[in-house]
Amino acid sequence: MAIVVASHQALLHDLRKALYGPDRSVQESYISLAWDGARNFLKEYVPSIDAYIPVTGDIENNFVKFVEWSTSNNQSMDWRIGLIAYKYLHEQQGVRDRLLCQECMLSAASQWCYLDKSRMLSCVIQSRECEGLSVLGEKSTDAAVERGLYLLDTDKTCERDRLFTLKFFVGFSDELDRADAELRL
Repeated sequence: MAIVVASHQALLHDLRKALYGPDRSVQESYISLAWDGARNFLKEYVPSIDAYIPVTGDIENNFVKFVEWSTSNNQSMDWRIGLIAYKYLHEQQGVRDRLLCQECMLSAASQWCYLDKSRMLSCVIQSRECEGLSVLGEKSTDAAVERGLYLLDTDKTCERDRLFTLKFFVGFSDELDRADAELRL
């Protein structure tokens, strides 16, 4: 039994050394893990973003600037991370890319459907960068049914003073003007 404990302790020691490194604190390791999670999400669900914020390679010159901007501008890096990334690119680099904007809206709607625990059942995301297009996300009310994500052609326009408008509905609705709650980014 003592041999198993000793090899377990040696394994833990090696794991700590690999995770934290000789010059790396626990806090730095946790920060790195959080960044990796956000980078991997963006890489997976917003593939066009790599052309603007390379999520691979040297993060010191790429992704860190985005994280610092988000922090200094009180931007939540929760289910809205794709929208926040687009807002960063738009404000800091003047990016206007309809495909990227659409990917960011789809990722946000998908994550909202999965993570939001409010009584709202659907959300609509619009952007002035994607005139005539809305993204609809619908939560599932049945465990056997997946959440729904839809691209809608619409004649509704996003407000000019905001990059994104998000509308939330208690029920499932095709009336985009009758939102139960609203958020503007």
